[in-house]
Amino acid sequence: MGNCREIEVGGKPLVIYDHDIEPPTGSDLLGYCLWDCAITLAHYLPINARSHPLSGKTVIELGAGTGLPGLVSGTLGAARVTLTDRPHLLPGLRRNVEANAETLSSEIKVLPLEWGDDEESTLSAFGDRPFDVVLMSDLLYDVSAVPDLCRSLKGLSDSHTEILLAYELRFGTTECFKVLRENGFGWVKVGREELDPVWQSEDIGIFRVSYL
Repeated sequence: MGNCREIEVGGKPLVIYDHDIEPPTGSDLLGYCLWDCAITLAHYLPINARSHPLSGKTVIELGAGTGLPGLVSGTLGAARVTLTDRPHLLPGLRRNVEANAETLSSEIKVLPLEWGDDEESTLSAFGDRPFDVVLMSDLLYDVSAVPDLCRSLKGLSDSHTEILLAYELRFGTTECFKVLRENGFGWVKVGREELDPVWQSEDIGIFRVSYL
């Protein structure tokens, strides 16, 4: 079983297991454990919920990895939370859902999603769309994958969807943002004064993304 981390967000205790991938390499390395970017977004969600309540909302996390931000949404009154990633990471996501069952107040689904697969046969598994909230953490690292990410965003959201994107400054991040704009998205950065006073970093930013 992967490493386990106990973390409290918004006064709610959560247990997060890393994925059982030995040894993690390539894209597996990116999703197999809990990264600081996801923790920063997770701690922002209770703050954001004061002005943007999640009560009764539908939430989806793309490239969920270990699923912390989505699971935090499940403690904040969301009606339904969907965690998505590549198929081989789903068992670990389900384990984290099960490990936190007593803390979660929402219906939680775990579903596969390869970015760019916008076939109706794929999207129909997600139920009613568009989602009210889309969460994305640490997804801007491969500029060649961003057009497919944008296709998935367009299939799962609309102009009324609240899209929260957390990123850690890495090589190629600027180019990824350029591709987002080329695909019709704009963004506003959340000020550091609005973030959790402990869980923030100069290298990690949170953005509100929207259609232009």
